[in-house]
Amino acid sequence: MNKELIDDLTFDIIKKYMISIPILDINEVVKNMGGSINDNKIRPDLEKGQGNSFIINVSPFMTDRTYKFIVAFSLGHLFLHTNFLIDKEKYDQEKDISIIYHGDDYVYQASYFASSLLMPKDIYSKKVIEYTDGNIVNTKAIADYFDVSVGTASDRGKQLGLLKK
Repeated sequence: MNKELIDDLTFDIIKKYMISIPILDINEVVKNMGGSINDNKIRPDLEKGQGNSFIINVSPFMTDRTYKFIVAFSLGHLFLHTNFLIDKEKYDQEKDISIIYHGDDYVYQASYFASSLLMPKDIYSKKVIEYTDGNIVNTKAIADYFDVSVGTASDRGKQLGLLKK
């Protein structure tokens, strides 16, 4: 799936679940989607729950900002690679929805989804304008606004072609 389609999908998800940006409580987002988070696992993973529910497993040893990104990454894998809410019959037949390495394309897509969900293109673009002084973009201010790491905020700007690589 290309970047434009992922941005469109996250836009639709944000609208469908009435997600406020910036996302202040990623746990609430997951709960509203019918999932839950188990923060007692060493390795992040994803598993099916009962019915149309899901469980995101995360480590208790992450920073808050890393936690938020890993949960959003897991949602990316769920929406992009498991037929969740897209094809109920196919999703019901999925036995294993684990995020164990499925190849670079899956990782890239889920990572792009996470960035797009946490920092939607239109809002990110406005924040770049707001936090630019001359030729200098204050990526720390952007990161603080979206409550993500500076690296994650910088990567999003590069993905969108707004920051130099």
